Amino acid sequence: MKVIAYTRPGAGIVDIPEPQIASPTEVKIKMSYASMCGSDLHEFAGDFDYLLPGEGPVPVGHEGSGIIAELGPDATAKGLKVGDKVSFYFNNYCGTCHWCRNGQEQFCSNVEIRMAYMADYIVMDEQQVFKLKDDADLVAASIIEPVSICLRGLDLAAPVPGQTLAVFGGGGIGQVTARLAVHSGCSSVTLFEPVAAKRQVALDGGIPYAFDPITDDAYEKAMELTGGRGYDVVMECSGAQSAVESAKRIVSRGGTIVLLATYKPGAEFTMPIHKAFLDEITVVTGVMQSPYMFPRCVALYDQLGLDKLATVYGPEDFQKAIDDQSTGDTIKAVFDFTK
Repeated sequence: MKVIAYTRPGAGIVDIPEPQIASPTEVKIKMSYASMCGSDLHEFAGDFDYLLPGEGPVPVGHEGSGIIAELGPDATAKGLKVGDKVSFYFNNYCGTCHWCRNGQEQFCSNVEIRMAYMADYIVMDEQQVFKLKDDADLVAASIIEPVSICLRGLDLAAPVPGQTLAVFGGGGIGQVTARLAVHSGCSSVTLFEPVAAKRQVALDGGIPYAFDPITDDAYEKAMELTGGRGYDVVMECSGAQSAVESAKRIVSRGGTIVLLATYKPGAEFTMPIHKAFLDEITVVTGVMQSPYMFPRCVALYDQLGLDKLATVYGPEDFQKAIDDQSTGDTIKAVFDFTK
């Protein structure tokens, strides 16, 4: 079958064998839609070469939705059946190591990573697969995995209703994070994003405020909306070093900064220790994985207007999709594997 792959360098379509069920608890899924992550763009650019063993093309993708095509004989714990619409998470945790038993699946000693979603078929363990409603919009459902990242970021920030929250970056992660913040009862939720179309998408999606951090002074706007105190929570979702610096300026005393983006190797976060000490600033330096999030995401994803974030492409248009998401012409490029 054909898959979209990182071709070291760049991207291309390559042929690989169609995956087959190899263990009793596995599930074979016909892919419907595969969404492109910002980290995929980094991979296509070669930023993650140091993490990739071996040689040759690397199939890409870890966000998607599909329909169950086949079940292993012991894939019975969740009541899944052929024809079910499903979403899925790319990590298969062992459930038995110290970290899994300690409630920290993200550090699983034996985790098996199953990606390559930009393809006609994938095979996952039943543990990784989550049934959707029969009438689920599979375009929107292809963005459930990003919701899990945003939800974990908010869990780590732990805002309470009424606290102020700002988001830097109007890409997929920023848009979803802002929507979740509104749903969580945060006040003065503000998106800082230089692309006007993305700001409008945020406003249309129920985000109260959206400003251009380049032409609008982010600090001045922050002070206006927060009574001069700054935001209780600042979620940095752009991956830009300049936004990291702005986040430090607009966070309130006793506030929290969460670095929720993927940053290029060599990017740094620095803060004078005396400022962090005097202001009691909490810094969450990343959300690499999102354990335990999927049941909650499946329950709420269809309340977030995710379909409004998606631009659908055929797999053969992979380069245009990459270019459009890289330049900000689209928020979430989604590949259609239904045809």
